[in-house]
Amino acid sequence: MLTPLMLRRARHPVALLRYRCHHPSVSGRMSPPPQGKLLYTSPKYTVSYKCTADKLDGFTGNHPALFRLANLGPLTTTLQKAGLELRVTVGGVDKEWVLSDTSSPQYIVLPVEYEPESGGKLTTGRQTLTLQAKLYAKQIPGQAAFYIIPSLSAFNLKPTEHLSANQGVQINTPAVRIQYVPTCFVKSSLSTGQIDFGPVMTTDANNSFSRTQTFSVTADANRGCSGFGALIEKHDSFYLELPLKVSFMLNSGGHLSGNNIRLYKEKTTTENGLQLKITDDRGNAVTFGDINTSDGASLPDANQLGKFSGGTFHANKTYNVVLSATGEPLVTGRYNAQVTVKVDYY
Repeated sequence: MLTPLMLRRARHPVALLRYRCHHPSVSGRMSPPPQGKLLYTSPKYTVSYKCTADKLDGFTGNHPALFRLANLGPLTTTLQKAGLELRVTVGGVDKEWVLSDTSSPQYIVLPVEYEPESGGKLTTGRQTLTLQAKLYAKQIPGQAAFYIIPSLSAFNLKPTEHLSANQGVQINTPAVRIQYVPTCFVKSSLSTGQIDFGPVMTTDANNSFSRTQTFSVTADANRGCSGFGALIEKHDSFYLELPLKVSFMLNSGGHLSGNNIRLYKEKTTTENGLQLKITDDRGNAVTFGDINTSDGASLPDANQLGKFSGGTFHANKTYNVVLSATGEPLVTGRYNAQVTVKVDYY
């Protein structure tokens, strides 16, 4: 009996790209999200500090303060071009700090009190400053874009808000990419659209029965996509960085049981005693279904296709299709499973 596995490439192989910061990159899809929508929340970053001061000239300590520096200019300019708003939450401060707005406050007073210590000094004691960034949509540009924000001295932590500009401790931020990638940018292909295992004899299909065939999934940059040139160019030693994933979705011919497709006799829902599994070249089984990474869940190894990085816009991965017996009685007759293969980026 013939047992072809039809590997059908998705008609639109690239799904909607969701906002995610794979630090130091922030990628976004081209379709404008609603204005004011929260696109990304960073992990919490912490800075340990301790302030001390002599109690002179009536100084009572006041409070430490976090200042924004003029070096934030490249960041705010880039965010405005990208149609994004950056807000920072400072631990213990109720109101978000809108850094992409040049009219927002130049500093935030921290809710930390000075206490007396020996020798007539004042101290805050050991403290932890917690910062968390949030990106909101304002207006998404209508064309592909790739921005680089260089590493910069963004903040200055001062023992008090009244110190001069050159005093305090600077807090630096790393270089960051902001990239808008149209859904047409990635094109995918399969080495074959059909796998045929040939006839299987009922006398052969015991518990040790297994047959394997291979196929490969390839992703390349689509030169016909609008904005292609802007996305492949080098920017200040940085290139577009785009991780790729591949989903395998069962359309017909069986049902899922864990990481296996339990096959049906053709045109029925009767199991025929055979099953299919797809693994990568390391033997990791793929997870079937449309793989979702929007909730931050880790991606199964076998569903990771690779990534566009360092000026290389090509990814390829070989997969094995393994036909084996389930251990149940074998039902004679034809059978055929169809699986859609979809490549997208995240």
